[in-house]
Amino acid sequence: MNISIIIPTYNVQDYIAKCLESIATQTYTDGVECLVIDDCGTDNSIAVAEQFIADYSGPIPFQIIHHEQNKGVSAARNTGIRQAKGKYLYFIDPDDWMTNDCLEKMMNMATKYPTANLIQGNTFCNSKWARLEGKKLPAFSDDRKWIKKKFLTLNYLPTTCWNKLIKREFVVDNGLFFKEGFLHEDEMWQWGLSKTVRAIAFLLDKTYHYTILRPSGIMDTMTKKKDHFLFFVLELWVEDIDDFCKDEQIAYIFEKIRRITPNIETEEDWEHTERLLNTLSAKSKKSKRMVLRIFQKSPRHLQSIRLWGSVISKLLK
Repeated sequence: MNISIIIPTYNVQDYIAKCLESIATQTYTDGVECLVIDDCGTDNSIAVAEQFIADYSGPIPFQIIHHEQNKGVSAARNTGIRQAKGKYLYFIDPDDWMTNDCLEKMMNMATKYPTANLIQGNTFCNSKWARLEGKKLPAFSDDRKWIKKKFLTLNYLPTTCWNKLIKREFVVDNGLFFKEGFLHEDEMWQWGLSKTVRAIAFLLDKTYHYTILRPSGIMDTMTKKKDHFLFFVLELWVEDIDDFCKDEQIAYIFEKIRRITPNIETEEDWEHTERLLNTLSAKSKKSKRMVLRIFQKSPRHLQSIRLWGSVISKLLK
């Protein structure tokens, strides 16, 4: 088996058929399987998938794997990783779809650059973070330092797991399973990639359509919730900083903190922020300069000044 496509599925009855159709019509079908992970939604997503599979008579085997209860997208992807038989994994979200030549182009790159741990694809999307154009990327790199720095440059490489063709053995051997029970699962996964990827290839042709489903009001609520959970992720990262590209890891975490401070509303999150900044400031002299530089760019509302003043007073002692 060459490729295992993994679709975590939960409450997407209006979109799943289009996603499956984009897989069924791929020009590359040699040794391709598709695993639909049923994460126990409350709509007819799985019924739609079952009907699609019943009507399909092509060469790609589709399989629905059922969870006994809802476990979340991370657990669904982990189930797919464990059940996959392919040399490569390809994650796709059930509300997105692929161009019909996506797998063919991905496999051409994998054949051309067999040492690449993963092939990063390009996406049809209005947001720059998901696109590759304009970033002066090589077709292939095995420069470990360059790779790690790019993974740790905010919005340079897509943080999502979807639209990547990645070797299953590489994922399993490096323990690159998704952290269950956490938001920011893709960012945590990318942090792991930054420490483990030794070779990467880039497919600049756009082969993936990314769909944004949620209205702005829901997105605002989700942003606040995700910002709160990001503190727990950042604390894990701080404990996981290693000596290879250490300054880049610290800078990446600092930039994450800087971006969420305008949205902080609770005392708990202010305490999280102060604790993180103080911990990072102790990592190196350069860390202290980073704190001062971030302070200069920080919003000047009262709570922000209170926070930064507390941190900086300790630095200047």
